[in-house]
Amino acid sequence: MSIVVLLPHMDDEVFIIPYLVELEKTSANDIHILFLTKSEGRLNKYKHGVREAESTKMLKKIVPRCKIQFLGTLLQAEDLSLHTSLDQIFKFLLKNIDQDCNLVISPHYEGGHIDHDSTSILAMKIAGEFKAPLHTFNLYSGRKLNRVLFKVAKPTELNEVIKIRVRRDSFKYIISIPFIYKSQIQTWIGIYPSLVWRLLVRGKCELNIACNFDHLLKPNNGNIFYENRSDGTFQEWSSTVDKFLRSSEK
Repeated sequence: MSIVVLLPHMDDEVFIIPYLVELEKTSANDIHILFLTKSEGRLNKYKHGVREAESTKMLKKIVPRCKIQFLGTLLQAEDLSLHTSLDQIFKFLLKNIDQDCNLVISPHYEGGHIDHDSTSILAMKIAGEFKAPLHTFNLYSGRKLNRVLFKVAKPTELNEVIKIRVRRDSFKYIISIPFIYKSQIQTWIGIYPSLVWRLLVRGKCELNIACNFDHLLKPNNGNIFYENRSDGTFQEWSSTVDKFLRSSEK
């Protein structure tokens, strides 16, 4: 059994810590965790080597046998521009993913970060190629809120979900997030309290199932959060993704 986890940025794995704890207990032969961008942030303010070390440290604590690969660094995929590199990464994955891929995990299509949505489209395509199920997780979205506020790790309404048990094993890893991901401390000031509330206090961790995304339709009935932050436009993103999907079908 082979499981492929596609993540747009280093540190996105923290949203599924309870799932990773459960994954380590399974009999999966291969657990591949692939990061798709260089994760250097706006204006390249972060060093991808530092962020790679942070994610590696956390992942090797939780899932020691996982195989980690930083495709964003290898293929020079820039932050906020993953949609322009989908064809290149797709072809790479087709050549390098084991043919017995049994499950694909990725962020959900929710309009939070433009690279998150790109990853969801790529994951849908990969899952289709290998006839494997796709399970997704929510990071953040501005749906039904004003331009500043956002929802953290909350499944999109009407999604069918798998509920993941948040065991005590997960607590120490979740609590250690600000101490391991030191380069992202400013980000965690906004996200960490909400994540702790959802995972540790409410004990909620879910994966969405039966995922099939239409890139021509907006991902939710509220705000596209990355547009609020001027990180891209849905129209340009959708047009680029459409070209990728059409070319990959030939």
